[in-house]
Amino acid sequence: MTEGGPERGRSLVWTESAAQAVLEAMADLVFVKDAGSGFIWGNAAFRSVYGMTEDEIGALSFDGEHVALDDTLQYVGDDQLVFSGGQTVDVGVEPITASTGEVAYFHTVKSPLRGGDGEVIGLVGVARPATAADAEAVDELAAARQVRQTSLGALRALVASLPPAVAMFDASQRLIAWSDAFATLLGEPPDAELFGRRQQDSFEAIVPIGEHLRATQLDGGRRRETIEVGERRLAVEIRAWRTGDGRVGGTLAAMYDVTELLRVQDRLRAANDELVQFNHRASHDLVAPLSAVSGTLQLVDEMIADGDTDDLAMLIGMARTEVDRLRGLVTDLIELARSDASVGEAEPVDLAAIAREVVATHTEALQDAGVEAVVDVVTGPVRSVDVRLRQTLDNLVSNALKYIDPAEAEPTISVAGRSVGDAVEIEVSDNGTGVDVGLRDGLFDLFVRGGSPDSGHGLGLYIVKQHVERLGGHVRLSSPAKPTTFSIALPAVAPGALI
Repeated sequence: MTEGGPERGRSLVWTESAAQAVLEAMADLVFVKDAGSGFIWGNAAFRSVYGMTEDEIGALSFDGEHVALDDTLQYVGDDQLVFSGGQTVDVGVEPITASTGEVAYFHTVKSPLRGGDGEVIGLVGVARPATAADAEAVDELAAARQVRQTSLGALRALVASLPPAVAMFDASQRLIAWSDAFATLLGEPPDAELFGRRQQDSFEAIVPIGEHLRATQLDGGRRRETIEVGERRLAVEIRAWRTGDGRVGGTLAAMYDVTELLRVQDRLRAANDELVQFNHRASHDLVAPLSAVSGTLQLVDEMIADGDTDDLAMLIGMARTEVDRLRGLVTDLIELARSDASVGEAEPVDLAAIAREVVATHTEALQDAGVEAVVDVVTGPVRSVDVRLRQTLDNLVSNALKYIDPAEAEPTISVAGRSVGDAVEIEVSDNGTGVDVGLRDGLFDLFVRGGSPDSGHGLGLYIVKQHVERLGGHVRLSSPAKPTTFSIALPAVAPGALI
């Protein structure tokens, strides 16, 4: 006894550790989950049922292997009601499977846990064994549980047998089933470690669809998206799947590799844009010289009518120049058409002989300009298409002649070639005026002209690119300044019999 009243004993100091001690002492099952339905903590009674230590419970992102998947999906569905609505959910009765395999029924209440800003960041659940008053509900649930197990098993089996890449997720975006094609899409089959893990924790970096899964889960609808996975592009269709009672149980995602399809669409779009540009430019270039010739001839008629013949020779020369321009354009257009058509069969060709013959056709122009031409081709016969190689080299030599540097003491054009493994490398170089830096990116596009007064119609390098690609190779400007060098890489054997 103490002065002033009876002895009250030790007072209870309420601390976090004291609160946890109280929860540990409770006979009810108490557990805490994060917003993705992953376990954070369970009290002693809960750990005893699950046969796990506190650390093992905290490491779970899915129920233990002894818990039936359809039960877990039911738990997750109830969790989502707490997370999405922020309200306490009274589950009534639900089955809980002990680590021994024994199934018991509990009355569970789940309440939201909120952060400092009021956002739901998890939940706390309390489960107490069902009483005799719950017997009828338990019987009904046991029968419904059997139906759920059967229907879920059938749905998972269906997903596993589907030909497309299909993955099945629960309400918290955890992977629960997949088809063989989906495993192939990932690069390797999902294993036991991946199974049941939250999507954002397991392969979001591989297949970034978590945001779309969550949105579909919330509205119960479906979505079509195109996503990028490395260098591939995938068309993804996501739709909700429902449990027997009509609730959204999770989502299904079907994926199709549309990389090549979209690549073809891009090529078709580019080809269409190119065709529009070609029609506009070609029609202009065809009409312009015809208009000039028509105007010149009208002047000639008037001068003849007036008896003034002093400038006739000059006007006729102007008309002839325009006709030559028109002839050159028509020739280029014919060559362009041939570059995109099948022009012959692949056969052994002598690249060195072709290079010498091409240079020989420009002998007069080379002599007039004082240009030395050098052919240094060291390679045996190449199986390719003669006409394409000739037109490619001819266009590059012609192009070099247009850009001779008048200040160069010894102007030179060279054609070199050598075998490198299974490939042939060709270089056409000159020490002319070089290529304007601003033209480099679009140099091989249609109607791109240089700064030369005789730069042509802007078809030459485009035709070169067409021929080289038809031969299975590629061409590039490897050096824009002296020596200006165009480099071509070709397979030693043409890729098709008719190209």
